[in-house]
Amino acid sequence: MGASDFGTNSMPEIDFNKRISQVNDYLKGKGMEAEYLSNEEAVSVFNEIADSNGDVNAQDFALALAQQYDSSIKDIDDLDKDYYYALTGIAFADGDGSSFSLEDLELFQKEVEKYTEQQQAENTSATRNDQGILENTPEYFKQRSTNTASDRIKVDNNGTYYVVADAFNKNKSDNIDCYSRLITNIYGYSYDSEEGKKLMEALLEANPDLENGMQVGERINLVNAQEVLNLEPAQDNNKPVLDENKSETYNGYIEQFYQEVNNDNLHTMLLDKELSPNEKVELLSEAKTYNSELVEQYLKQDDTFYVSSFIGMTYSDNYSVDDIANFISGYNEVQGSNKSLNISDNLVGTFIESCVALFERAAQSNETDKLNNAKDVAENIRTTTCFNNAEKEMLLERLSVASGQYFTLS
Repeated sequence: MGASDFGTNSMPEIDFNKRISQVNDYLKGKGMEAEYLSNEEAVSVFNEIADSNGDVNAQDFALALAQQYDSSIKDIDDLDKDYYYALTGIAFADGDGSSFSLEDLELFQKEVEKYTEQQQAENTSATRNDQGILENTPEYFKQRSTNTASDRIKVDNNGTYYVVADAFNKNKSDNIDCYSRLITNIYGYSYDSEEGKKLMEALLEANPDLENGMQVGERINLVNAQEVLNLEPAQDNNKPVLDENKSETYNGYIEQFYQEVNNDNLHTMLLDKELSPNEKVELLSEAKTYNSELVEQYLKQDDTFYVSSFIGMTYSDNYSVDDIANFISGYNEVQGSNKSLNISDNLVGTFIESCVALFERAAQSNETDKLNNAKDVAENIRTTTCFNNAEKEMLLERLSVASGQYFTLS
């Protein structure tokens, strides 16, 4: 087969990256000192065993290449099957799988070079300081996302920042396996937010193949969020903004969330007795600016903090109706799209009674307009199994008097 024939031949679908990776892994295990097989080594082996026509038997080439690094290898049966099939499979590039031709070698050289360059680029991570913050990089990587998947950002030899898509794993919060996690974990914005939508449009423009979804191992070039969103540069990228009017405990959690938001520090903060319920909601909102998805997922799984705090505030003189109303609205906001409450069975009855008691408190100061719809409380009374009908009727009567609306069991 001549060069002109090769140029017009339809090439079979071959995953060269996977095959060359398997070749490299096997040869490294056999003693290859370099990280990757070089073109020079492949050509040298080829020339040593090529016949008068410049062709090499595909099996012989696989065997001879391996023997360069392990002299104990004697025949094909001594080779790892993944290595053997990876290397001889490349011989099918010109349609003839039995012979490793000069055309196959030229293509093999080209793909080895491409693979090596790609691996070298992917192994070049951006420089980070002791806190893991990217250094000498665009400001938009420091403003919003200093944890989650930001440690996966790489930079190639041209100074282009990028990430590589992961396989889907719902149990890993730092995965980059879908549009939503790409936006949240790299830029720190919700995918459904206006900022998230603008960033996604820019990413699709920079990476046209993303239109078809994210493929495992796919390189995704990152865009400049400052340019896309017209952001002002951060004034101080090494420290979070602390509130001098807040306690040392409060600001301590601000600094923690700046470094990393995780289930453990959220749990610890919500149990901290030195913080008021409203301060805890404020801190949840602060944590959400760094890792929105994790915070919303945490609250979706456990609303114990909200329910317990609501009950305690309702019966405490230390909190006004305004305080409680602000607490409710603040919690609803950090919940995100999930507005339902996950309440343990032993708290359901007490929680419903507290909702009625809060309306009674608000009625005394003519502040019922600051509370949520009384109809929702009435519906919860009707549908709960915590009370018998007589108890439900009594609660509905109390709610009717307090809210100025008429509710019955039927």
